[in-house]
Amino acid sequence: MLLFNLFVPLALVLLMPVLVHIISFHVFLQPAGIVPGAVFMVLELYLAWVYRKAYLPMLVARAQPGG
Repeated sequence: MLLFNLFVPLALVLLMPVLVHIISFHVFLQPAGIVPGAVFMVLELYLAWVYRKAYLPMLVARAQPGG
């Protein structure tokens, strides 16, 4: 989805738990291979920052159903 520029905010939300798991694994169990995971995490955070306006409707304290 990221490569074809389709549903990028959704793709970032789905990718974040995987990257958190990769980083956690390398921080706690095998620190030697953390570099690729850290690079992808930085790229993920950058894209999440660029698409931050797409996440604003999710962060409303009192959302109204249907719009």
